[in-house]
Amino acid sequence: MADVLDKDFEKITLKKIGAYLGAEVSGADLSAEVDDVTFSEIHQAFVENEVLVFRDL
Repeated sequence: MADVLDKDFEKITLKKIGAYLGAEVSGADLSAEVDDVTFSEIHQAFVENEVLVFRDL
């Protein structure tokens, strides 16, 4: 199951990776200091999905 979540984030994109939990995060530049908006969006994604995957960092 790899559907893009119907979530309106400004800085990140989520793609569901499991039926019940887990999402892949893209669009976040974690090589630099993370701004407040990006941090808040990642936090909200974690609260809603419990497991987050960041690829190609």
